[in-house]
Amino acid sequence: MVEMLIVLALFICLTGMLPLFKGNHHTMNMKTAALKERLLYIQGRAMREMNDIRVDFEGTRLISDVLTVDIGMRCDGFVIFHANGNVDKAKTIHCRCFDQSSELVIQLGSGRMYVKK
Repeated sequence: MVEMLIVLALFICLTGMLPLFKGNHHTMNMKTAALKERLLYIQGRAMREMNDIRVDFEGTRLISDVLTVDIGMRCDGFVIFHANGNVDKAKTIHCRCFDQSSELVIQLGSGRMYVKK
């Protein structure tokens, strides 16, 4: 009986720790979704102001003329949004956070972005 209680206690402890291991994946999804929203905001500003806006990624920061913010993950590359909402060319931005990675694919055309894991 005591052995069963010990096994049950270990099982409960290990089950309670499971969300800690899944948390990094959930965090990566939230950060990538937030990055997509920020890029859509910058794209909208480029269309409203009828200006080209360049977005650079330096370390964990997103830097542009209209917004500079820490995005909490490392991304590489840059994007230029033109006044009509299009990008200079289709590209994939690779992002890494903890041991997870994802890609933000930006297609030609206004508002065409999706996250690929």
